[in-house]
Amino acid sequence: MGGYFSSLIGSSSVPAALSSKYSRDAYFKMIFVVNMKLKMGVGKVAAQVGHATLGCYQAAQRTPEGTSALDSWDYKGARKIVVRGDDTEHLIALQRAARSIGLFTCLVQDAGHTQVEPGSRTVLAIFGEISEVDSITKDLKLL
Repeated sequence: MGGYFSSLIGSSSVPAALSSKYSRDAYFKMIFVVNMKLKMGVGKVAAQVGHATLGCYQAAQRTPEGTSALDSWDYKGARKIVVRGDDTEHLIALQRAARSIGLFTCLVQDAGHTQVEPGSRTVLAIFGEISEVDSITKDLKLL
């Protein structure tokens, strides 16, 4: 396997009732912050975003609130955005900020079999209600 991920926080049907944190009308998104310092190729970035998607999805599934948010996200189009991050320190700072307001995250660390050194942090995924995600990532540029 080309990479592994570690989550650092703990369907097409109509969404289940959301917890009190979110209204029934809430919209969600998952954003992927790519470590641009690593200069990964397009295929490598795509694979790392795939790892981040799965890891963040699994992190959200671990809570009833996250499961409801995922159901709503999926039902409303599963919005996904890929943006540029500066370097590893930038990704870690964004993850801390996201976690501090209760968002789900997954920071991918690569196994180092191909383009990057083992343990390189390649992509950060952040999932939550759009306005909350935007409060952390609004200044980042699209990839």
